[in-house]
Amino acid sequence: MDVNMVLFDDDDDYWDKEEEEDDERVEVPKSGGVYGYDVPFPNMDFLDDPEENDLYLFKVSLCPPSHPPPPADPGCCSWVLLDRTAYVADHANATTANTFFTTRDRRRREIRVTFFPAPPPRVSHFCVHCPSMKPECFAVEPLIIATHEELVLLRVAIGRRHASYFHELHDFFVYRADSSTTNNNGGRHPSLDLLPHPGDCYSFDCQVGITHCDGGGGGGHEHYIIAALMFDSSRKVYDLHRFHSKNGSWSTKALHLGTMEPSPGLTFFFHDTYKVITLGGGFMAWVDLRRGILLCDVLLDDPEPHFIPLPPPLKDDKELIGDAREFRDIAVVHGYIKYVEIQSYISDGWVAATWSRKITLEDSWEGDWRKDCELHVSDISGSLPELLGDEEARTAQLNLQSLHTGNPTISLQDDDVVYFLAKVGLRDDKSYVLAVNMRSKTLQGAACFGAERVLDMNFTCTQSRISHYLRNTPGKS
Repeated sequence: MDVNMVLFDDDDDYWDKEEEEDDERVEVPKSGGVYGYDVPFPNMDFLDDPEENDLYLFKVSLCPPSHPPPPADPGCCSWVLLDRTAYVADHANATTANTFFTTRDRRRREIRVTFFPAPPPRVSHFCVHCPSMKPECFAVEPLIIATHEELVLLRVAIGRRHASYFHELHDFFVYRADSSTTNNNGGRHPSLDLLPHPGDCYSFDCQVGITHCDGGGGGGHEHYIIAALMFDSSRKVYDLHRFHSKNGSWSTKALHLGTMEPSPGLTFFFHDTYKVITLGGGFMAWVDLRRGILLCDVLLDDPEPHFIPLPPPLKDDKELIGDAREFRDIAVVHGYIKYVEIQSYISDGWVAATWSRKITLEDSWEGDWRKDCELHVSDISGSLPELLGDEEARTAQLNLQSLHTGNPTISLQDDDVVYFLAKVGLRDDKSYVLAVNMRSKTLQGAACFGAERVLDMNFTCTQSRISHYLRNTPGKS
């Protein structure tokens, strides 16, 4: 048994009895839906089967990392490297927001979300806490599935064992760092809102994005759109599922791709989304990190799709195996689409390169990628042990060429900086975040990162500008 996992047994203390009396019982009609949604309420008998023991959390998920006090200069935290997986713990600060939702036992319960930003290369994290429930009630750690400016879209699964595999049992929340709610001093409070369930269309951990309806961020920009692009294999079409905060409902429309060139190595067009980015002006892009970018204006009733191929791979003869996010990343930085590829994370050396192309919303998205930088790990100057100030690192005589390296993450502030995750051994519980300036070929920053929840080089962190809006959050009274 993996010592990092916590297996939870069936017992009478599954729900926190001490606080249960304070929760409001919600009556759901027999013909109603899950948690009041228009989704058929599934048979829950399997959740109480004592022969099943599939529910687990990482032990470390109950113990959030400690962060030193925030820096005196708030400008150095205008964006963050954000761990997508939540810690389940009762930790609160000025960023804490709460709301109520109905769990499968038909009780109305409170949920709280709190962020702990830190300047890169340190990794920021967030906590989720339900006061009237024990951590065992979470079927899996809550997950960030989309973020844009001050908005964060979260997925939460409450229940036992297989609840994490049943989409009908997932709840979705939008955290807003800079909401319209103000305190007595005129400062804006963060908010947390439960979304109507998307129904059968949901299976979109990678395929969903969120953006503002009016192109702005924070403060007075109240309405947003959540958009997911899903392939319907039975109808052989791509469906665009959208949630409009203005009317509080989901809608679905087929996205007509027209004539598309066959994908490389195939006789037909195929698109497998790994990441969604927001380009501005209502345009959202679903990125297949193996092939290209499919984009459209999600604010239009009948959007016209466009496709942009990615730059050719660094090595045409090397097949990309596994999760493409372990080797490639894409982001919008200062009006450009920035793209990075690392050739391999095997510890016998690696090559990385960056490309960019200007965002021009007024044309037909024509243009070419420009290759900005390329380097081999042996080209990088700088001492990892000195940057870490870690006696253990000094003793181990760490050098960049000896590390397994992957998970490139593009900086949202410095045009030429890419962050990499590095480990001595792939199964190590300790890892390092490396800030590499691709143009000057220097290691300009590093930080330790607890990798107990990172299996091998699995995709872990994403970029987010939420810290820019958290800076303006009023303190708790």
